[in-house]
Amino acid sequence: MLPTAAQPGRSVVLGEAAVLVSALSWACNSVLQRLLLEHSGIVGSSVARYVAGGSLLILVSAATGRLADIPSLPVAAFAWIAASVVAALVLGDSFFLLATQRIGVARAMPIGAAHPVLTTALAGLLLGEPVGWRLFAGAALVAWGTGQLGRRAKNEAARVQLSGVTFAVLAALMWAAAALAGRQALQHLDALTANTLRLPLAAVLMFALLPWLGVKTPSPKSEFPRGWWLGVASVVGVLAAIASYTFFVGIELIGVARTVVIQSSAPVMSLPIAALVLREPVTGRTLLGALGTALGVVVVLT
Repeated sequence: MLPTAAQPGRSVVLGEAAVLVSALSWACNSVLQRLLLEHSGIVGSSVARYVAGGSLLILVSAATGRLADIPSLPVAAFAWIAASVVAALVLGDSFFLLATQRIGVARAMPIGAAHPVLTTALAGLLLGEPVGWRLFAGAALVAWGTGQLGRRAKNEAARVQLSGVTFAVLAALMWAAAALAGRQALQHLDALTANTLRLPLAAVLMFALLPWLGVKTPSPKSEFPRGWWLGVASVVGVLAAIASYTFFVGIELIGVARTVVIQSSAPVMSLPIAALVLREPVTGRTLLGALGTALGVVVVLT
């Protein structure tokens, strides 16, 4: 549940630490999921992540007695959770996919990466969260940095289309709206219960949505050990559960605006992991983007 008032001191430190744990978990998750993606496609790898993570959270909720309380939750709790998942997965990700098809990743990524700035502005306007110049400056640096991380070394030749830019802006708005909806859900339930509902719903929607968009799951390679796949999928699910839970803990303790900005440092954390595990090259552009993102997070934390 959200606290009735802002809690200074220890709770702020705990909230910031929780979000940093969330970012690190997502960074590790993204690297490992690329291994699943190569053999199971985007549908299989994503569903595996949400099913494994959701199953873990269901077990934890059952052990702590929260699972039995879910039927008695108000309708508003289910509505806000559903809105959060739909905004992020069904609308946000779909709009971004449509944007990349029209203007390319190199142009769509910097626009979509603006969602921390939009989240900060909307949190201040709609939710009354305290936002100042430091938070906006940090959000802007993070947005610029993550935009650089997502760009390719050479600009794509795709023609700039107004519809593509519009879809990229809509994607950023939907991702911001998803975070705000999650914050509203926390008025009715705690972070653990919220994610016990979110991850299974995300698995169902992911399974239904991507085939509808024409994304097909390739057959796994014959030389890929099934036991190894299950092991990686389980680890990815655990990381997804940790990342999602600590993200909501951050929203509870320090607000949605600060949480989204700090959590956006996940791509920076994934750089050294991807370089070591996947042998991905680190370019000057990615280092510049990492520096901008890191500076933005430092501005918010100090």
